[in-house]
Order: sequence, then structure tokens, then C-alpha cells
Amino acid sequence: MKLYIQDTISVQAIRMTDLSYYTNCGKPWTYDEDMQLRNEYNIEKKTISEIAIIHKRRPGGIAVRCKTLFNLANREEVRGYNEYKNSDLYKNICELNKTNRTKNTHLAKKTPIIQPISESVQQLETTLIISDKATDIIKIKQDIVEIKEQLGQILHYIKLMYDFESLEIT
Repeated sequence: MKLYIQDTISVQAIRMTDLSYYTNCGKPWTYDEDMQLRNEYNIEKKTISEIAIIHKRRPGGIAVRCKTLFNLANREEVRGYNEYKNSDLYKNICELNKTNRTKNTHLAKKTPIIQPISESVQQLETTLIISDKATDIIKIKQDIVEIKEQLGQILHYIKLMYDFESLEIT
């Protein structure tokens, strides 16, 4: 039995520092997952590190989700956050983020600057307006076709009336 507990602790220690374990990192949260998180945090009183292993999400992500769900002022209020900040996992994640920032900075120098968001939003609004206008134009053209067909029928009935009036009764 002791061996089993020791093995479990070893597996958890490996999971805590191996970043590839956290396969759900960055994925959207589902309703069921939120409900499970609420139960684990509020009822089972688990720490963010324990919850992170269950959800396969990094403890920082768990902390942010708890902060959002429970309307906390900051991440430091979440149970287990300070313990997490002193862990090897936190150091590994900080190092990875630092490396990624360096790579992104290097890429940013080579790629052109993306338009500011306000310009992109303005272009999107313009596109939507044009799209709405195009949809309106298509609808108007369809209405005109229907009106022409109706006018054609009316003209046909008018001709029939004139033809009828011009008939000589014998």
C-alpha cells in the first residue's frame, strides 16, 4: 500500500513539472467542466495544482478561471496560488513564456505590422454595411422581377377586357 501511495506521488510530481501533460491548456471551458471546477474548489477544497492535474490545464489557467467564476479580486486569492508560484512548474512555465516572447519578438521584426484594431473594426463594419446593401439590392431586384410578372399579368387581363369589349354581339 505504501508503494502505491509513493508511486502515485511520483506520477503527480512528474505531471506537475511536465508541461506536455497539460493538453487542455488554452482550450475553451465547457459548462460541465466549470461545474466540476466549482465542485472541486468549493466543496472538495482542492488546490489549483490538484485541479490542474484533473483537468489537464495549467494551474495558472485554473487560477484565472477561479478568479472569473468566483469574482475574486486577483489570482493570489485562489487557494494554492502562492504554493504554485513557488513550484518548479511555475518556473518552467515562466521560462517557456520568456522563450516564446523572444521568438515572437524575432518574428515581429520580420513580419509587417498588422493594422491597428480600430482600423480593422472599421473595415469590418464597412464590409458588413456593403454586405447589407448588397443583400438589399438582391432583394430589391427580386421584388422588381415579381412586379414585372404581375404587371405582365395585368396587361394580359387589360388586353382581354379590350378584346371582350370589342366583340360584336350577333
